[in-house]
Amino acid sequence: MANDFDQLPADLINQLRQSAQTPSSIPVELDAVILHDASSSISRRRRLRKMILAAASLSAAACLTIFGTLWFSAQSYDPDDINHDGRISIADAFTLARKQAAGDATITQQRIDQLTLASVRLDNSGGAAR
Repeated sequence: MANDFDQLPADLINQLRQSAQTPSSIPVELDAVILHDASSSISRRRRLRKMILAAASLSAAACLTIFGTLWFSAQSYDPDDINHDGRISIADAFTLARKQAAGDATITQQRIDQLTLASVRLDNSGGAAR
């Protein structure tokens, strides 16, 4: 079986071969435009990456700060410190007594008495401690 190209005229085969060839060099202007577009695209991506990294870092720092604050405040919570002034005193017992007098049925007299005793205790030297 003969090749299909054998039946075409030689001039047509030469013209087809010449039209199929691409230029071997790219014009300098086109090369500069392509290079500029590529470098600006890469620069944009780098800036975007840096902005995302900065935002993620700030978010992580904010989360750690909030978590640390909540963790340490939860660690220092004392259920006997009713008025949250950082120490247990007679003022805490008084605050409970006022809440009971206002109608809070969850507060018992026994709880008020326990807090009163816990707020003032005597040490060995005869002075008040706490």
